Amino acid sequence: MVDMAKVVAVTGASGYVGTKLLQELERKVNLGRVVAIDTRPLPMPVHNIVSKRLDITGHSLNDVFRDLNVDTVVHLAFSIRPGRNRREIEFTRKSNLDGVRNVLRGCSAARANNLIFLSSHTVYGPHRDNSVPITEEAQPRPLAEFQYSYDKWLCEREVLQFASENPSVSVTILRPCVVLGPGADNQVARGFFKPFLLGFMGNDPPWQFVHEEDMARLLALLVMEPQQGIYNVAGNGVVTYSQIARIARR
Repeated sequence: MVDMAKVVAVTGASGYVGTKLLQELERKVNLGRVVAIDTRPLPMPVHNIVSKRLDITGHSLNDVFRDLNVDTVVHLAFSIRPGRNRREIEFTRKSNLDGVRNVLRGCSAARANNLIFLSSHTVYGPHRDNSVPITEEAQPRPLAEFQYSYDKWLCEREVLQFASENPSVSVTILRPCVVLGPGADNQVARGFFKPFLLGFMGNDPPWQFVHEEDMARLLALLVMEPQQGIYNVAGNGVVTYSQIARIARR
């Protein structure tokens, strides 16, 4: 039987995936309450959602999670701002790590029993000896020079440490490929519509994508039916770079 009083906190709730997830959770009639956490206002009207505008990198979540009886946390908040020098890289990295640590402390304080962390397929790293396809058994090998990938991996390590110390909590780590859809507004989506798509002669790499609505449905499913573990997330099949160029008419 589903717990009618389930309270779900979503960090990064005003982001691309976050807003899609809120819309999906709004349709769940057997859900108690949703707590939307972000520094920005929510981009659409919501019902049965408590909006908290705060910066999780510098704000403790202990009282928020405890006072609202949060039992499920979906951690989506993540800074993707690329650093142009060592100082900027370290600032972004510290922000991401401070954020995940505050979320984990909040989970402990509220005794939450379900944590979902959105990581990335890029933690595997671009290596010639990668298996095809890459499965969850592969060890993450992110490149230190690829800031987004390396920071995701560092955050994963924090989550895995929390999981080992809290075996009673269902901890799920998702490693999705590129999320795309009509609402996409990110570097990958914008890149497909530049005047030219650049590639290397003789190399036509395969890509995978997952639709934004499918990503939201998966997260909502894990909210209602926890599944502990690490999972890759991708759509069926592949599309080559040359096919992408033809589809984008570039």
